Amino acid sequence: MIKKIKNKKVYIVFLCFFAALLFQHHFMWLYHDDYGYASLSYVGDVYKEVNAGYHTSLLNILSFLKYHYMNWGGRVLYFFFECIMLRHGLHIFRIVQSLVVTGIFFYLYKIMASIFRKEDYKLAIITVALYGVFEIMLFRNGVFWITASVLYLFPFLPFFMYIYYFICNKITNKKLEIVLSSLLIFATSFSQEQISALVVSFMLMFAIYRYIKDKKVDKMLIINFLVAMIGFAILMLSPGSKVRMEKTPEFYELNLFQKIMTNIPSILTNNFGGYTKIFTILFFIAGVYFAYQNYKEKNRLSVLNIITLISNGTILLFTILKYDGYFAWLYSLKNGNIYNYIITAVFVMQLILFAYSALLYFIREKNIIIAFLFIASIVSQAVMLVAPYFPLRSAMILQFINFILILFVIHNVIIERNKFILMIPLLIVLLWNYSEITYGYMVNDSINASNHKTLIETSSKIKEGEKIDKITLKKLPLAAYSCDQPYDDGFEYIKFYMKVYYELPVELEIDYE
Repeated sequence: MIKKIKNKKVYIVFLCFFAALLFQHHFMWLYHDDYGYASLSYVGDVYKEVNAGYHTSLLNILSFLKYHYMNWGGRVLYFFFECIMLRHGLHIFRIVQSLVVTGIFFYLYKIMASIFRKEDYKLAIITVALYGVFEIMLFRNGVFWITASVLYLFPFLPFFMYIYYFICNKITNKKLEIVLSSLLIFATSFSQEQISALVVSFMLMFAIYRYIKDKKVDKMLIINFLVAMIGFAILMLSPGSKVRMEKTPEFYELNLFQKIMTNIPSILTNNFGGYTKIFTILFFIAGVYFAYQNYKEKNRLSVLNIITLISNGTILLFTILKYDGYFAWLYSLKNGNIYNYIITAVFVMQLILFAYSALLYFIREKNIIIAFLFIASIVSQAVMLVAPYFPLRSAMILQFINFILILFVIHNVIIERNKFILMIPLLIVLLWNYSEITYGYMVNDSINASNHKTLIETSSKIKEGEKIDKITLKKLPLAAYSCDQPYDDGFEYIKFYMKVYYELPVELEIDYE
């Protein structure tokens, strides 16, 4: 009876979380290339074959995605989902994304509950509260930008479902196991390059581990790994990827060392900078915990554990004290190749110490799943060392996986010791962040709705024969709570996608006041 009550509390937590997401997503609107994917006008001329806008067909979507794969990039699976949902209206996407995010955090909770071998509504509360870790700049570029969210957020649902059902051994039907696990792995690997690298590296490590441990080949894991490789290959071998590479020839002319030294600063400052401070603080608190627990073991590497403890503590302290965080602050002190190289080398050593500390702890505690996920999260960021740029939204990948580390520490230090009251300050911060972001989008909502109405009415009037040469829309009052707008310098081209989406003449002039 008590267990049933506790389980109900868990589901009540996630029901409330879903309601909060639905409320927040009510203020989500199309931005930037969302219009282009919704109207099939982002790449190619498919939109010319039909009166695109709201009225497009499945066949036209497939034609558009084929052109996209051949001429722009291989991320077509989740763009297919985006096009299908937006074809049926933005309200459909709002509901689906709310469900997807709820599902991601639900399975994140279930993974942790499996590791601890017990259900706990307090753990569920902390899990959903971590949604508040996403600060506004990361949120606007990774959660409320539809074209980014389908790539950087959606694939975590099939991945966490796979981890829970097939790595935590929750399904025993072998035929069903192979089919469903392969579908989930393919849906994860055929998504976005960093996530694909994450799942391939995780599958490889886990398959090798199972072989060494059990002295035999795990057929399901081998099949899953091959499926992950197929998804990875389809994604990476897209002819369109080569076309995009030609857009940044100066980067690809650099040698490997130059590429790495160019990208490390942006990778460090985006993952652990001023726009990701809440995560960085929690991440390095976890690092201090791992280093301290290792030191308590008093093994032959105790000196290294002390150094790691001091290193993690230093990063944590300066992250709290400096607005842009530890890494960005030290980079800003002096500019020069030699200084940057030395500082970069120090940073890399500090992160290696963090990784050593975390892996040592989880291997000693026999939490191999967490150890492999942590390594895979590092791989997901390391592949960006040879990419032409590192967008802030890429930090979401590191954060989602390392929520597991953070939850592990919170459970051991607070929940397990019945000190849940100590979580109140963190819960207040996370709730405040959620509330502030929601309020900002709420303020912009009336203007977005007004502009949407004006564009719809203008389209209808023009179709009825009325001659309209120019319309005036309103600028958003809070620029931070939206993606780039057509009135921003360098983003005037967004107006073209908007015109196709709303079925307006290309020659129509759109001004903003």
